[in-house]
Amino acid sequence: MNAPRLTKNPFHVLGVPPSVDRMEAERAGQKLLALIDLGHASTAEHASPIGPRPLSGDDVRLALSALRDPTTRVMAEAAYLPPAPAPKAEPPIEWAAIAARLSRRRPFFP
Repeated sequence: MNAPRLTKNPFHVLGVPPSVDRMEAERAGQKLLALIDLGHASTAEHASPIGPRPLSGDDVRLALSALRDPTTRVMAEAAYLPPAPAPKAEPPIEWAAIAARLSRRRPFFP
């Protein structure tokens, strides 16, 4: 499977799981189009199995038209992979605690 098929899956573009019905997918697509037209920052990218990808109004329109056709919808459902999880934030390093612990140690040589 090639990268465009993974990243341009209609379900990923619309941000909905394959279990949604046609009306819910339409609603999600129309909402995305309205947010894109307003220039909302949350619509700059969409999740995909290989990480976030840029999103445009044309991508949303193509995804909606693909989900309207029963054949391409079944193909998109078969090719659906869950989006990649967002990277977890590392906890901050507590340098003060490390320095305090190191200063309490006895010297190596007496």
